[in-house]
This record gives sequence, structure tokens and C-alpha cells, in this order.
Amino acid sequence: MKIENATVSANSLEGYGAWAINGFTADNAIFDAQSGASNGLRVDAGDVVIEGGTVTLTSDSNIALQANKCAVKTTGCILTLESPAGTNALACTSLDLGDESSYQWATSSVAASKLGADDPYSIDDNKNSYLRFEPVGTTYELTLENGEGGGSYAAGTQVTISADAYTASGHFSDWAIAEDPTGAVVLANAGAASTAFIMPAGSVTLTANYANHDLSFKHH
Repeated sequence: MKIENATVSANSLEGYGAWAINGFTADNAIFDAQSGASNGLRVDAGDVVIEGGTVTLTSDSNIALQANKCAVKTTGCILTLESPAGTNALACTSLDLGDESSYQWATSSVAASKLGADDPYSIDDNKNSYLRFEPVGTTYELTLENGEGGGSYAAGTQVTISADAYTASGHFSDWAIAEDPTGAVVLANAGAASTAFIMPAGSVTLTANYANHDLSFKHH
């Protein structure tokens, strides 16, 4: 199976999210495969080669990337693997992440990444239900509607956001999460105009909601 310069999404409740019989290659592609009862991606033979782009593999009940007869090689990509707690996210014969100075890795969507140059990932020493490998310096976009503090942030960064307490027509009500593909955003206080959260490994959009001023008067 080869995906090149394309966006592909696959989802299965009972079977594999995707199944490659003889090798899997993603070249500058956006590939997302999910499974409810099996592997996000199963590869039976050949190598798994991911160059550039973003590959996200998720399983609700099994190994996210099942390639236990294959070598996995990544270069300049974001590879995210997520399995249920207690289940390894990755099974393969070997893992080549390229030059140690070129990648960083994390075991949680909100954890600060470890630099490969300082702490190279070892598949033999690490068995994790969540794994993310990405180029050094990778950041994710925070978009704020009616607020301040948006920008690009590394996953694991504590971000403070703020909104005006009052506008000409209303007063601040609360923050709403409009986009969070990781499901990991937890606001310290959604009802406060100024609050904070830990940036996850994914684009986030937050909206500051306002309630109309109550201009009614009571006569006595």
C-alpha cells in the first residue's frame, strides 16, 4: 500500500482500520486510520516507511500499529499511535527514527516532548500505549475566537488565554472548545475570562462566549 501526497481516512468498528499485505508507504501524506476492535493499521510483510506528512493510527482495543514482522522507518513526519491503557501502541521488528538530533518523542498528547539527541527512543526499553514521534521544534496551532493568546505552541506548553470581561453589548460567559481532535484540552476554569490549559499535540480552537447585558430596570 502506498499513499503519496494525499489525504486518506479509514475507520472500522470491527476490522482493521487499514490492512497492508505487503508493505506500507506514506510519502508526504495525511493518513488517519482507526479501529474499534482491531489494529489501526496492520502490515503483514515488507517495511513500513513514512516520509513527511502526518500519520495517526488509533485502536480502541488493540495495538495501533501491528507490524511485528516488519521494520518501521520514519523521516520528517508526525507519527501518532494510540492504544488503550495497558496495550502497546507499536509492534515491529525494528524502528528507525533517523538521526537522533532530528526527532522528538512523547508518551502523552499533553506531555512535553523528549529530544532524541538527549534521550533517544528505544523500542526495547519503552512499552507505551501512546507514542508520538515528530521533527524537533514541531508546534501546533491555537486559534482563539474573541480572545487573546493564540499562536503556535509545542505540545505540553502551559498556555494562558484571556478575553475582555465586557464588550459593548455583553459580558463574558465562558470558554467553549470548538476544535480539539485529541480530546485532551482541559481548561483550568472555563468560566474565567483569563484561564490556562496544557497545549495538546493537535490544533485547537477556543471560543469566548458572551451573554447579552441585562438592561431591564425594576421600578419600585
